[in-house]
Amino acid sequence: MNNCNIGAALHTAAQNRGDATALVTGKNGTYQQWSFQEILTNSNRYANALQSKGVQRGDRVMLMVRPSMEFICLTFALFQLGAVVILIDPGMGYQNLLRCIGAVKPTVLIAIPPVHLFSRLFPVPFQTIRHRIVVGANILGLCGTPLKAASQKMDSDFTAVNTAEDELAAIIFTTGSTGPPKGVQYTHGIFFHQLQFIRDHYGIGAGDVDQPGFPLFGLFATALGATAVIPDMDPTRPAEVDPAKFVRSIKDWQVTYSFGSPAIWNVVSRYCLEQKITLPVRKILMAGAPVPGELIERVQHIMPEDGEVYT
Repeated sequence: MNNCNIGAALHTAAQNRGDATALVTGKNGTYQQWSFQEILTNSNRYANALQSKGVQRGDRVMLMVRPSMEFICLTFALFQLGAVVILIDPGMGYQNLLRCIGAVKPTVLIAIPPVHLFSRLFPVPFQTIRHRIVVGANILGLCGTPLKAASQKMDSDFTAVNTAEDELAAIIFTTGSTGPPKGVQYTHGIFFHQLQFIRDHYGIGAGDVDQPGFPLFGLFATALGATAVIPDMDPTRPAEVDPAKFVRSIKDWQVTYSFGSPAIWNVVSRYCLEQKITLPVRKILMAGAPVPGELIERVQHIMPEDGEVYT
């Protein structure tokens, strides 16, 4: 089979979609957007910068960056390098957080400044870290190499490593909302085949617009040539989503499909019914917790007649 590295899929998407919009972020109706070529260029520069700082294939890299262009491009960069991306929900509480970090033994920390400062206050779980990259300012020199400065003059070309199907790509921790947080291992083969199934089963591709309630799933949209709109919300607190903001970006960008936990759609569906809003979304996916039949019926009432709900 061809290279199953999901980072390689970004190269294909950029080749096919080029100047089309790949990623949208924003607040209060003001948006920033990047094309597929821009996402690839940034990812390649990040990959070269990380490699120059000693990040290698197989390194366990804890990524703690807010949903953003940097988050998407760094994740693709790490996949391209063959590093293992570690994602931990900071909303699980600091004791659980420290336990999970200690268990997974990361060697690289890429994070916003508050996380780096947190790691200095609680050094034991972070004792395996040998490289630090900061997305933002290097406060008091405690946060490591600034990503922006390190990547600005880097080459915009990078070839994704050819990964094996069983090669570890990511360790993603559950939230701990239904029991102790657990690290779930994803191989490159799992991601590669998930991508194919999502494309074939849901018929998603170029021309579709995704609004993922879980930012990591925006990677699948980008890799499939669809546009990803990152909603203005805290993904670690889905039940506290502001429905007006969530709905605004759906309508502004004519989102065609959206994944979110039942907690998100419970809030959003009630708001839409109260405001008599029908969303343009034709496919809504819900997972991560039990999905009551009553919620499915309510969500169907805020979609077009041919809209479909998946759990």
